[in-house]
Amino acid sequence: MKRLPLILIFVLFFSCSVFSQEGNASQFFVKSISAGIGVTGGDETSGGIGFNADVTTALNKNLFTLALATGSELDLFDAHRNFFSADLLYGREFLVTRIFAIEAHAGVGIFSENYKNGDTNFREISESTLGIPVRLKFLFYVSPKFALGLNPNVNFNSIETIYSGNLIFQYNFGGK
Repeated sequence: MKRLPLILIFVLFFSCSVFSQEGNASQFFVKSISAGIGVTGGDETSGGIGFNADVTTALNKNLFTLALATGSELDLFDAHRNFFSADLLYGREFLVTRIFAIEAHAGVGIFSENYKNGDTNFREISESTLGIPVRLKFLFYVSPKFALGLNPNVNFNSIETIYSGNLIFQYNFGGK
């Protein structure tokens, strides 16, 4: 089971090309990497700071993304709550204008949360479950290889639905 993520990463990021039955070559390549910082909150939290990063590959017009996200509640007095998610997503990019694009992604991932507060007698509780992440990227291309953007996210899971909004920086390997 521990080898499965390594196998998935190997298949996604080290494949050079895929050939269809008709013999037309379809290029599978690493499209972009991005990282962001922003605010996060959920059903049980008062809000906090979050970070995310992702690597996106492309096959024709299809996007396949490995995304990581983490965040922590900002409650200094009596509680502490943080989360981590690792997700595999499928998405598409829609070019609105020459310099503005929207990426939409949805997928499945592992969601983990740690928390402690007065209800747990300040003992740390850890829980993990499957999550369904949904995310958008509103990208403004400042050059063919670099974009700034806004990245709203939601992770639906059985522990706590997490919402976040991030300012992201994206580097495109092959241009947009």
